[in-house]
Amino acid sequence: MNCAGTINGGNVISTSESHYERLAKYYENCTVITGNLELTHVTKNDIEKADAKYTTNVNGKTYKRRPFWFLQNVREISGYLLVFYVYTETVELPNLKIIRGRHLFEGNGLYINRNGIKYLKMPKLRNLAAKI
Repeated sequence: MNCAGTINGGNVISTSESHYERLAKYYENCTVITGNLELTHVTKNDIEKADAKYTTNVNGKTYKRRPFWFLQNVREISGYLLVFYVYTETVELPNLKIIRGRHLFEGNGLYINRNGIKYLKMPKLRNLAAKI
């Protein structure tokens, strides 16, 4: 499924629902993002609050969704990938193969700044058509 990207840059978007929940609804079934993927202003608390209803306990063990679980099907981004003010340990895009960089953020196809993430996992990424 193709989805339109966004052009908000590093701006804070405020609405009645959390930004993380909006991202999840918007990108849940996307395989190709026509435009930019902007992951901005998300805290661990936002993720835990939004995904709390999906937490399961089995035999005393707690199972939770991975942060940004809704990006699991994304294979291609035609613009840039922006990760800005994201505070969670890991962000995964397990099936992302290409960032075309047709639009750039501050001259970059991949821009990662001011985050609390330790790991950005993109194991299938093979082509970044613009500079980092």
